Amino acid sequence: LLLESILITEASEAPWISDFLQESLADEAGAPAAHRAMWRAGRMLRRLHDMGLAHRDLKAANLLIPRHGQGQGGEGQRTPIIVDLDGLSRPLFMTVRRRLANLTRLEIALLELPRVTHTGRLRTLLGYLLRPGATRDGFKTYWRVVEKAAARKMRFRRPGGWHPDGDPRRQWS
Repeated sequence: LLLESILITEASEAPWISDFLQESLADEAGAPAAHRAMWRAGRMLRRLHDMGLAHRDLKAANLLIPRHGQGQGGEGQRTPIIVDLDGLSRPLFMTVRRRLANLTRLEIALLELPRVTHTGRLRTLLGYLLRPGATRDGFKTYWRVVEKAAARKMRFRRPGGWHPDGDPRRQWS
């Protein structure tokens, strides 16, 4: 359909989420803004999934944080902006497995940032999971699954990206 293939672009001078978090977390005064940005990254991914969309290339290089006064909500409301929209897909079903795969991609992006702590990454997951009035019950199950999946994927990484053959130790007969 033609309506589903129209893409509108807008120039932005917003920093990459990785730069924003590294800079904000380097200073104690900037930490609350970084924590809100990680929470909002989780909320943004949840809204994306609730609309039936998945992003197959979700990484820090594809997320921007608007400067004050830009983006949704104006001052103080720095909702991340997704770029590289050709990575978006509308699967027939938004399964739990697909949701977890996107959460794992976001977890890996945050793991690559030295200043982002375990608590910061957890904020992102809670931002994804929690609805207004909801409790934190059950989040640990999701956290364990996402952490294990991210660790498994990170084992197969090499400095330039994913190993082309998967596990580099695998022997072919």
